[in-house]
Amino acid sequence: MEPQWLYTQLSIVAERLGIALLETNLKHEKPPVKSGICKIGRRYIVITDRQDPIEKRIDLLASCLKLHDLNHVYLLPKIRDFLDRQ
Repeated sequence: MEPQWLYTQLSIVAERLGIALLETNLKHEKPPVKSGICKIGRRYIVITDRQDPIEKRIDLLASCLKLHDLNHVYLLPKIRDFLDRQ
């Protein structure tokens, strides 16, 4: 699977689940900030550094998706297989 396609598909699933995705440049933030998952109330926010490798952003987004029950969510078979392997 092409990484950019995978990241886009995972982003679409996240949006359907109400997960906010914030992509920004974190390298110059003070104090230093890293990519991660934040939960505010019942809502998840995934904050990714645009400078991080796409594979790292994919892993982070997949980690957040796996915190949800995906049994009743339609996923493309390739996406479901990818998440099952994570």
